[in-house]
Amino acid sequence: MNDRPSILVIGNSHIECLVAALKLQSDGAVKCLNLRQTNNSDDMSAAEISDWVKAQTPLTDPDVVCLCVKGNQHNIYGIVESPKPFSLGAETTGAPGLNDPTRSFIPFHLMVDHLVETFKPEQVKAIYDTFPRAARLYLNAPPPIGDWDHIVAHPRLFADRLGQGPAPKPLRLQLYAAQTAALRRIAHSCKARFVEPPPDSVDAEGFMVADFWGIDPTHGNAAYGARVLESLSKVAQELCAEGAV
Repeated sequence: MNDRPSILVIGNSHIECLVAALKLQSDGAVKCLNLRQTNNSDDMSAAEISDWVKAQTPLTDPDVVCLCVKGNQHNIYGIVESPKPFSLGAETTGAPGLNDPTRSFIPFHLMVDHLVETFKPEQVKAIYDTFPRAARLYLNAPPPIGDWDHIVAHPRLFADRLGQGPAPKPLRLQLYAAQTAALRRIAHSCKARFVEPPPDSVDAEGFMVADFWGIDPTHGNAAYGARVLESLSKVAQELCAEGAV
């Protein structure tokens, strides 16, 4: 291993901010592989996705494998108001400010269980197992963008649903927290260290800071990618110091 650990980042659309950042800086220690290049990774078995990654990887023997698979479900469920409004929270109360009897209530732990199944942990494990020597990281998805005007200006796949209006911000934060809990559970089951978004990318409410918004409703930009790369490099160095790589 060199002084700087080599990092292979594998994921879906949320790694494109890293790709954008890498185009602006010279960093041969980090390589990215986007699962969106498959015809449809959701339809692939664990063995098939492992074989595809093995054939397509730009690093055959990385020191660190960092996954950022899925991670947009909280937006799909919660950027716009649901046709059947719901609340999400603890066993007996919904999200703060959403204790509205007209809303269906979903217990937080049931949403987490649902998301774990949706994210297909067997695929995640298969990708990690493709690189048995590598230390393991799991990068959390970026925090939600809380500005409705920005979402309306750049709706992308939500264009046909804008008429439903914005979902309440407390619900959006609860959904992101549930998704984070699901991804953390999957990471823990695979013995991967979970990496949260950079602290300075999150505002006081819990939403993404405007400087890091992509030109769409859900993703980070190259500046966000650069901050994440700094975080990944720091954690990889820590793993190196601990003897994990």
